[in-house]
Amino acid sequence: DNQLTLHTNNTTERFKIDEAGNVRVANTFDCVGVSTFRNNLFAQADLRIAGEIVHLSDDDTRMQFPSNDTIAFKTAGSEVLRITSDRKVGINRTSPARHLHAYATGAGFVAKFEGSYSYSAVEFADTGTTNAPYIGSKSDDFTIATGGNNERVRITSDGFVGIGVTNPEDYNSAGKNLVVGSAGQEGITIRSSSPNTGNLQFSDGATKIAGITFKHDSTASNRYFSFLIDNGSSYVEQLRLQDGKLIFSNDQNSYISGGSDVFRFTTGGTERVRINASGHVKLPD
Repeated sequence: DNQLTLHTNNTTERFKIDEAGNVRVANTFDCVGVSTFRNNLFAQADLRIAGEIVHLSDDDTRMQFPSNDTIAFKTAGSEVLRITSDRKVGINRTSPARHLHAYATGAGFVAKFEGSYSYSAVEFADTGTTNAPYIGSKSDDFTIATGGNNERVRITSDGFVGIGVTNPEDYNSAGKNLVVGSAGQEGITIRSSSPNTGNLQFSDGATKIAGITFKHDSTASNRYFSFLIDNGSSYVEQLRLQDGKLIFSNDQNSYISGGSDVFRFTTGGTERVRINASGHVKLPD
């Protein structure tokens, strides 16, 4: 039958060379020196080695086992990937700080995630997550979604930001850099603690030229809105709304106030004009 076989105990096959030249050793294969397998090597149990697995024609490409429970891969003679005993993966890192730690030498882009669907995303979850939030790409836009594939934030390829809207670029050009909206009531909160301020600044380049400020104070009468403008020489308050008064140019003694259907105009701390609900104008006595 053109085969060579060796048996023990008269019936148990231990070694076989078939007509194609394939060699099979029943239980173990032990060779002192170099063994060359010119075709596929099939192991039906563990394959145990003491050294490294090296590419035949490229000594710089290899898989090695630096220590117990650790696997490393080399290309061009340098380690490029390691899986540590605590299940962390390092790309160009031999001691990864996180479960995936990538390092790129001299490159601004460290990683890329790409899919063949209409969007590509990365999910985040912990032990309490039921609908994993994700960040991803839709066409050339960056998106953030929560609550089961509900998009919450989009940054378009032109840099326009939508919160609750997916098309901020379609809004009026005077205010489409940031668009906040939904089908219901919407708003933006600026939080500050007493006695600090919350600010909305307007600038020309890096230089502020105007702003709206809210002064937060534990005493209600000391809280106020102020409108500030750079008048060319300094950044000063132009208008203040405080305790029911409209105060101009930070002059606390000159203001317009109202209440009980009456407007009062005060300068120098003295009321000068009053307009009542009937439209009558009263001048000082």
